[in-house]
Formats: sequence, C-alpha cells, structure tokens
Amino acid sequence: MNIDSLKDIAPTLVGDYTCEDTPEVIFKKYYKTIENYKQYMGLGNKYFFGHLHDSHILSCRINEGNLDLKLNEIATLQFACALVDKMKLKINMRKIIFPLEIISENTKHLSLNIVGKKGKVYENDFVELNQYICEEIIKWTENNVRIAFNLWSDKVKYKFGDNVNCRNYLLLLSCDKLTINEKQHENWNKYFGNKYDKYYNLFLEERKKDKYLSDYSQCEKFIEEIM
Repeated sequence: MNIDSLKDIAPTLVGDYTCEDTPEVIFKKYYKTIENYKQYMGLGNKYFFGHLHDSHILSCRINEGNLDLKLNEIATLQFACALVDKMKLKINMRKIIFPLEIISENTKHLSLNIVGKKGKVYENDFVELNQYICEEIIKWTENNVRIAFNLWSDKVKYKFGDNVNCRNYLLLLSCDKLTINEKQHENWNKYFGNKYDKYYNLFLEERKKDKYLSDYSQCEKFIEEIM
C-alpha cells in the first residue's frame, strides 16, 4: 500500500487531518464507488458509514500480524442509556459495555500513521487509541479489503508544522478478509435480562435496516415511538 499522501490513499479523510476542505465531488465519487463493494461487505454495511462514530476503543491489538480491534459499540450503548433514563433504571451507565470485534485475516499491510499539515503520511509506532472516528473503504471485494481508519488518542498527541495538537491517527489495513463479530447480545442480557426484550428486538430490527441510531437523542425519540 502506497502511504505517501493521504489524498492518494483516502481522499475523503483529508479534511479530518489537514486545514483543507474535501471537495463535494470527492464524496460523490466515493459514495458511487462503495455501492460496488456493498455486496461483499456483510455486516460492514451495518456498522461502517458513520454508525461507529465515537465508539470507545476497548483494545487495539496485533495478533500474528492481523488486526484485532474491539469497540464499545456506540448505537447499542446509546440505546441502552436512553432506555435506562426513560425507565429510570438503577444501572450504572458508565460501566455499560457492548463489545464489537473487527478482525482481519491474511493481512498484507497494517500500520499506524500520523499525517502532516499538507497531508503527507508518516508511519508511526502504535500508541494507545481511545476512540473510533470514521473510516474510508478504499476497496472491498471477495478477497481484497483495504480500509483507512481515523482513530483518536486521548493520551498521545503529535506535532507536525502548525498541527500542534494532533490526536487523530491513521490506521491503514490491507487484508484478504475482514470479520465483524457481534457480541453485544450477551451483555444486554446481563444488564437488562429479558424484561425489555420488546424494545431491544425492535431496536435490532431497525439496525438491520441500517437506521442511524448512534445518537442518544435519536434513540430517545425511537423509544418514545415504540412505547
């Protein structure tokens, strides 16, 4: 994977790392291109494209050269928090975790990078990462997956030129296969039992339709609609 310029790798992410605005034509081209990949993406359609934004990173490890990224999946978390508030339940929302795993197989390239002021990409040592921001699907076919992830670090910042407080890191991945493991259901039962399955099942049905529920206010509104 050529990792010289962010514009050449993941042009939709340029505005996240530099002072440049990404032209609308770039996004239009991207949205058109990813339509060709969706048939191969499986659960990627459900979780990428903004649905994981602000998910807390539980861990980011490299196992035998492959990526093992564990997140506290934000949509289920926000729905759970909204339900706790609505039903006035005695559940500590700060300790609620709904794990989601993103695992690569037969990885060809995996690197954590920093981005300079003009968009030049520099490979960096792995640091503690705390928050999932977004991604660009560079390519996704039957045996070829390439993704650029924008990940945030609360702990480690870097300086390049005028970028004196940069905490956005660029994780570049190229692999044969990407698997998403949903592990939220077991924890839901641990927190809520089966008393609120009506709400949870309706939430899951909406998520199957790719409805955006990664925002607390959206979840709150949805719960009011189904009560």
